[in-house]
Amino acid sequence: MKKYIRPVLSFLLVMVIGFLFGFMLGFFVNLESLAFDGMHWFTLILVICLAFYIALPIQILVHEGGHLLFGLLTGYRFVSFRLFSLVLTRSNGHLKLKRYALCGTAGQCLMLPPILNHHQHPYLLYNLGGIILNLASSFIMLLCLVVLPVNAYWLLFGLIFCLVGFYFAVVNALPAASPFINNDGRNALEIWRHPSEIEGFDLQLMVAGKLAKGLRPGELPLDPYEEKTYDVSLLMSAATLMLLEARALDRHDFSTVLFYVARLTDKSSAVPVLYKHLLEADALYAELVSNASLDHLSSWQARETRQLMKKMKRHLSVLRTQFAYALLYENDQAKAAKIRQRFEKVARMHPHPGEVVSERELMDLAVCCKK
Repeated sequence: MKKYIRPVLSFLLVMVIGFLFGFMLGFFVNLESLAFDGMHWFTLILVICLAFYIALPIQILVHEGGHLLFGLLTGYRFVSFRLFSLVLTRSNGHLKLKRYALCGTAGQCLMLPPILNHHQHPYLLYNLGGIILNLASSFIMLLCLVVLPVNAYWLLFGLIFCLVGFYFAVVNALPAASPFINNDGRNALEIWRHPSEIEGFDLQLMVAGKLAKGLRPGELPLDPYEEKTYDVSLLMSAATLMLLEARALDRHDFSTVLFYVARLTDKSSAVPVLYKHLLEADALYAELVSNASLDHLSSWQARETRQLMKKMKRHLSVLRTQFAYALLYENDQAKAAKIRQRFEKVARMHPHPGEVVSERELMDLAVCCKK
């Protein structure tokens, strides 16, 4: 039943926004005045489409800028800022432009938490900063439309800008778990309900900072977290286990990888569907190179997995598993060589050099297993 709730709510939200757009358009100017301005119906549709095309990236930028602004105001430090696949990252004191895309997200702002007691961290403003700025920018635009004289073209753009901002604010504020990633509202609510989860939230951000500096997953200082017990039904606890799984994979500790994947892909796990598929891909790789029983083969070959892997075609771990699968299971060296070429092309602009080294080493291990 839960899987139907999000699509229904999304549909209702789109309907409400459509109604608001029509109401606001009628409030500001009627269609006769649009025609009087020389705007025909075809032009009207074209202007609306163009306005959406311009407003969407601007509001995404505003949203991520909100995380950045409120993060800086509350003591967080900049790590990276992503808009679509372009990533501005800080590495060893220098800003660099890289490329990285995460399925289901159009942007992301990662920051290091302030060095305080976990329970003192101002996580709420950092998480909700994007929502606040989306709403603020929409209200400012609406005020400009009311106060300033504008023609029909600017009116349409302004209204659409407001509605896109309102939409982004609502879909990020309402706590929800999508198949790809959990939104800001859910992150904030989870930490508020379970204050101990702030430790896992901080850890993810600190790891992002270390990866940006060039550390490999296997070099992450995670020893203190290995001895703890985790409730995988809680998002941040599950995320901590995912970091431990990534470290085990980089260290070629494949039995530990399979142990963590089994826990994280359990039905009770809060891990989003996309990441469960990525974890199962890690497990299949571990099975292929360790001559273990291929328990995750059927999952890898499933239609849903293949569709998601197509969307993640620039993800290094996906390319690594595809390479090992082509080489060790399909025995297709030509296909494996093409995948390796794609990997190297993606790796050149990847924001985390340590991950590139790690994944390349795992691919080399698959080659050794072939011999």
